[in-house]
Amino acid sequence: MTPDTMPKTDKDMASGGAIVLALHAGTPHIGEQIDSFLAQTVRDWILVVSNDGPDDGALAKIESARQGFQNGLIVTSRKSYGFADNFLSALADVPEEVEWVALSDQDDVWLPQKLSRAVEALRRTPHDQPALYAASRLLWDPRTNKTWPTQISTSRGPSFANALVENVAPGNTIVFNRAALNILKPLAKDARRVFAHDWWIYQILTGVGSAVTIDAEPVVLYRQHGGNLIGETQSIVALIRRKWRALMGDFSRNMSLQLAALEPARHILTPENQRILEAFVSARAQKNPLLRLYRLMKSGAHRQSAAAHLSLLIAALLGKI
Repeated sequence: MTPDTMPKTDKDMASGGAIVLALHAGTPHIGEQIDSFLAQTVRDWILVVSNDGPDDGALAKIESARQGFQNGLIVTSRKSYGFADNFLSALADVPEEVEWVALSDQDDVWLPQKLSRAVEALRRTPHDQPALYAASRLLWDPRTNKTWPTQISTSRGPSFANALVENVAPGNTIVFNRAALNILKPLAKDARRVFAHDWWIYQILTGVGSAVTIDAEPVVLYRQHGGNLIGETQSIVALIRRKWRALMGDFSRNMSLQLAALEPARHILTPENQRILEAFVSARAQKNPLLRLYRLMKSGAHRQSAAAHLSLLIAALLGKI
């Protein structure tokens, strides 16, 4: 590492938790996000910042709030392959002693109870069992301060069979425990080109049999603006656009990236989840549409809602999985 890429830290040891913030030219909104960290009812955490963008003043804003970070600050500047790689690379900087890790985008606002709800849920699981927490969020238009809820469908429950084809763990709500960190850390370097880091985390942790909590209570104001890399909107136009991109092959390409990142972890999946993965990969390889659909259904891979699962079956028939 060169001097400007070496981690800078206040503490060599960290108790409590870690907030991992992926930073890229974050000046416009980083102040509000940092303020929301400091307003958390849980204060026992270290802030780990992974900066892969130009120095636009965001780091100075973070540094100015250093005194409020009870367990200190770690900053690493690095080059990455994008936001997903930036998050996964940052896991290497997280002290091994932390009890939990929370992921944060640079432009949202956390509600004050976010960390307390996550920590409470994680502590229901034995400390040596990996556990994942995720939650609902409020879509937020800061121009009007209007918010509207977005519900996560979990009618069929979180599982690896679901995680293979759908992500119900939004990255800006994710918190996981130390046992999960110990699994993810050594695998992260082989997942650098993954499409979505949060989807990969949901896949890996369900794959090894982790406890998963999906909280229906919103814990984040999810800022809606033109710079969202993977945005969310309720408009009909946006829904049609997403379905069209799936028909054009976006889902299939993203699925290939996720599966490539899963491959190095295949050996640590539970036997049943290894079977599901093998069956799903076999289904994708079938040239015959009906055989492809049959193999997909036999694999057990599924989405949560009936409508979403139907769209998966149609995609299988069309060869777009």
